[in-house]
Amino acid sequence: LHSGDLVASGDQIEQWKPQFFEPAKDLIREVPVYPTMGNHEKKSGYYYQHFPIHQGKPWWAIDYGSVHLTGLNTSEDGSPDSEQFKWLVQDLKANQDKNWKIVMFHYPLFHVHPSRPVYDIRYYWTPLFIKYNVHFVITGHDHYYCRTFPIGNMSEKQQGTIHITSAGGGAPLYPVVPQPYSAYYRSIYHFVILDVTKDQIIGRAISIDGKVFDTFSLNKDQDFMPDNFVEYEMFELEQRVKYALGEVTPLAAQNNELHFDTNMVIKTNFTKPVVGYYQWYAKDNWKFTLPLKIFFADQ
Repeated sequence: LHSGDLVASGDQIEQWKPQFFEPAKDLIREVPVYPTMGNHEKKSGYYYQHFPIHQGKPWWAIDYGSVHLTGLNTSEDGSPDSEQFKWLVQDLKANQDKNWKIVMFHYPLFHVHPSRPVYDIRYYWTPLFIKYNVHFVITGHDHYYCRTFPIGNMSEKQQGTIHITSAGGGAPLYPVVPQPYSAYYRSIYHFVILDVTKDQIIGRAISIDGKVFDTFSLNKDQDFMPDNFVEYEMFELEQRVKYALGEVTPLAAQNNELHFDTNMVIKTNFTKPVVGYYQWYAKDNWKFTLPLKIFFADQ
């Protein structure tokens, strides 16, 4: 599985042999390749010519053994009104009873990069992955390794998806920072192997010198412990807070400063009682007059 950026510039035909086909020849001579498009492919026709799994379309799906694989395209619109989103809904709905479900695309929904933005597709696609019980999401783009805790809804079904960013194939590595949802992360050249049986998937992240530096497993219909599970509703609440802050009108402007005084009430959709807090990380251009109060409960 390759989640995109196979070459530096996909529209330059002269790059494909030295940057992909020549280095990978011993592997792809024996092993089928299932790729998705990254931003560096630049929607090139060469990419579609090389990989018939697409059948000329930007996204694809296939069954491989007991796994249903879905390949999406983050270079195309993925919003709820898009053709891609509607296709994804139909694909997941039609295959929700498959033993294992893995979705792959380029831009990670949950990253450990110190400065990457949060892509809107996080809020478009993650609820679908939870609803239809996608087991793994595999992404690239950020040049490091990251595995998240299961991210989903701690309901009776405890449906959660493990997100793996695996982009340590040769381009310069990126720095990493901890995130509450990251179970393991490391800036290292590597590859990942998933061993799949009917009842279990065992994963190993392996450095280019052959050393296993991360292992994980997922059992069919596994129950998760709260300490090793991330509630997705937290991210939707975070999004609502950001949108609400964007709607706040300054109280006054003086001496090149904007002054705010506001109260916000934001709806949540938690299915279990929760208690928590938010902390504001202020840059030098923000000044707070204490007390700054944030109340956070289950309603």
